[in-house]
This record gives sequence, C-alpha cells and structure tokens, in this order.
Amino acid sequence: IRYNPLYQPPHVSRNELLEDDPLEYVESLDTISHILENCFQYSPSELNQKIKALPSSSDKTLFSTYFYNIDGNLTNFDNFALGLNQFKHKFSVIGLAETNTDPCNGQLYQLSNYTSCYQKRYFCETKNCTKAKGTGVCLYIHNDLNFTIIDKLSVCKKNIETLFVKLTNLPEPTIVGVLYRPPDSSNSIADFNSELNKIMSECANQKVY
Repeated sequence: IRYNPLYQPPHVSRNELLEDDPLEYVESLDTISHILENCFQYSPSELNQKIKALPSSSDKTLFSTYFYNIDGNLTNFDNFALGLNQFKHKFSVIGLAETNTDPCNGQLYQLSNYTSCYQKRYFCETKNCTKAKGTGVCLYIHNDLNFTIIDKLSVCKKNIETLFVKLTNLPEPTIVGVLYRPPDSSNSIADFNSELNKIMSECANQKVY
C-alpha cells in the first residue's frame, strides 16, 4: 500500500518551508518522492497473490515491514488488528505512529506472535503535561526475531519521535525503525532535519529499514 507524503504535483510550487534548506536536502526529498511514486500499489488480495507466487521457502525467509498511522490505539487498534488478517503473510516488523500510548499501556495492545516495543509520548515542559494526541510510535517485532533497542537512535522530542531496534539473528545485523514528525512541528523543520541527519550518520554503512 503506497503512501507518499512528499509528492508535489508539477503545477504546485515548491513548499516554502524548504526554501531555506540546503539544495542537497531538497534534492534528496525529491529522490525519495520519486522512489515512492514508482512503488507498486496492491490491494490486500493482490498482495496475497504476489506472496503466494513466491517459492514455498521464500515466505519463511522473506523480510518484510509494514507501517501504519493508527491515529490512536484506543479507538483504532482493534480494527487495525483485524485488518492485518487480510494478509496471508506475517510481516517481520510492524511500525505504528500516533499511538497516543505510553510504554506502560503498550501491553494492552497485543498482536499474536509479536513482541511490542513502545516509545514514550512527548512531554511538553512549557505546558507541564504529556501530549495526549498526535504522539507515540511503536514497533511490533515478530517473535522469530531477536532484537535490542538502540537507545541513541530512539528519541522523543517536540519535532521528531523515533524508535529503532537492531535485529540480531538475521544473516547480517539489521536496523529497523519508525520515525514520525508531529504535524504541529512545521515551524521547526530545521530541528527535525538536524535530528534526521544525526540518525542517518549513525546508520551509515549499515543495513537499515
């Protein structure tokens, strides 16, 4: 299922928020958008057919990821879990954004054969309260996989929320993460870019999803 948040139609001028960014950064966004636009889009039934056509041994060795903006576990998790049953395949890692859920409550939202790992919600110091909506990321890692959380890549700040793990029992160590830029952080995109560059530097020359 394709989603391209970076796409801008040819008749629309470049987003003014990017005008002060380095040219190479803007070009990298264009490159990512181009890749996303050239991804194939499948319905659940079409994807099931593609998976079914793979050699019988491939489904056991195929590494796959799935991302979904859940817009609140409390109201949407049950429907999300039911929706996963449409796929005749168990994704290796599932990433969610906007869970609005703290780690202490993450155990309330279980997926069979997966271990959950929740990032804390953003705490606003100026308001002295934890953000209630539009915050929270998590990963569900299939129980066939061993993992450790990468603390230095996992942050929860006003302009960016991330959670990264290293999978240790694959043919080669593999990093998988979920990254989210809150919608109310548009005035601080430079801070987001700075944090993103740090993550990219830490992950250089490694296998990352």
